[in-house]
Amino acid sequence: MNLQQLKYVVEVEKEKSITAAAKKLYIGQPNLSKSIKELEQEIGATIFNRTGKGVELTNAGIQFLRYAKSILAQFEELESLFHPDEQSAVSFAVSCPRATYISDVFSKFVDTLNKSGCINIKYRETNSVDAITDVVVGDSSIGIVRYNQAYEEYYMNLLRDSALQFELLLNFEMQLLLSRSHPLAEAESISRSQLEPYTELLFADVQEPALPKSRLSDSAELFTPKSCINIFDRGSQFSFLQNVYGSYLWVSPMPQQELLRYDLVVKPCKDVGLSKDIIIYKNKDTLSDVQLEFIELLHTAAENIDTTERITE
Repeated sequence: MNLQQLKYVVEVEKEKSITAAAKKLYIGQPNLSKSIKELEQEIGATIFNRTGKGVELTNAGIQFLRYAKSILAQFEELESLFHPDEQSAVSFAVSCPRATYISDVFSKFVDTLNKSGCINIKYRETNSVDAITDVVVGDSSIGIVRYNQAYEEYYMNLLRDSALQFELLLNFEMQLLLSRSHPLAEAESISRSQLEPYTELLFADVQEPALPKSRLSDSAELFTPKSCINIFDRGSQFSFLQNVYGSYLWVSPMPQQELLRYDLVVKPCKDVGLSKDIIIYKNKDTLSDVQLEFIELLHTAAENIDTTERITE
C-alpha cells in the first residue's frame, strides 16, 4: 500500500467511475483498475462494488476512505512544514452550523488573512454529525458542533469514539426568527401551540439523533410542524421569512445589525431547553497559530453575545 493508491481511491470515489478518475489522474484506465484490485487484495477487502453505472463504496470501502483522507491530509500538512522557503497559501478549513455570529467572525478573520498573502479557505455550513466526520477524515481542521442539551450524552460518546477533543463555545436557548410583519411579531413570548397555524423553515440536512422518549425531557421533545419548507441555503432563509406568510425559523445568537438589515425580530419560546455550540479538533497542540487565533476570536465573539436578552439569529 502506498500514498498513490490512497489518492487513487479518493479520486475514484469522487468521480464514481474508474474511467472518469483515470482521465483526471492522467493514467490509463486498465492501470488504475489494476492498482485498485491489487490494493483490495492486499487489505483483504473489497473497496468498490462495480455496477453498470460506475462504482460505489462498500461498507469496508467507506471505512477505508475515511482513513485514506485523514492520512493524505496529514501528509500534506507534513510536507508544508518542511518547505519553509516556498511561498504557500495559508490553508484553513472549518465545518460549522449555520450561525451568523460564526460566519461573521470567520469572514472578518479571512479578510485579515487575505491582506497578508495567499489563502486557501474552506468554510462549510452543515449539520453536527457531518462536522464531526469532516474533522475525523481531515477535510476540516476545526469543527463546531451544535446540539440540544438533551442529546449531550450522544454527542459526547460520538466525540470520544472519534478520538476528538472539544471545548465549550456558547450556551444559549434557541429562539424564533420572524418577519416584523409576522402575526406573532408583537408577542412577548410564544408557545409551541401558537406556531401550529404557521410554516416552519427547516434546514433539510439537520436531523437530531433518534433517542428513546424516556431519555428526553418534555422540553426537548421534537416539535413536528404541520407545514414546513426544507431549505439548504442559509441565505435563502431571509427571502422566505419576508415572502412566505407566517413562516418562522429556529435560530441561535447573531449580531443585532443583521436583524435590522432584514427587518426581522426574534422571540423567546417556552420550554425549548438549553443548546450548546462546542469547538472540536483532533488535538489542540497540533493546530497552527492561524487556527488557534480563529478559535480565540470565536470565544471573544461568544463572550460578547448578550444571552440574557437573547438577541439571536
